[in-house]
Amino acid sequence: MSVSQDQTAGTESRIGTRRLVLRALRESDAPRIAELAGDLDVSRWLARVPHPYGPGDAEAFLGWSRDEVARGAALHLGITQG
Repeated sequence: MSVSQDQTAGTESRIGTRRLVLRALRESDAPRIAELAGDLDVSRWLARVPHPYGPGDAEAFLGWSRDEVARGAALHLGITQG
């Protein structure tokens, strides 16, 4: 497993194995977030996700997430393949 965390230097936080990587969310993640959260079989298990969930919802979430991370109130990570 590898870990890197230096958001003050402009690099993203990452925790990774050979198979999976947890990393900071990116604006480019919006289409995939909208696709997954827009699936009723996914959103029914999430407490605060509206249905239908579209690209604007994903972009709003990413803006909120960025603000929360910047003020040190949260750490939101995306899961990707390693």
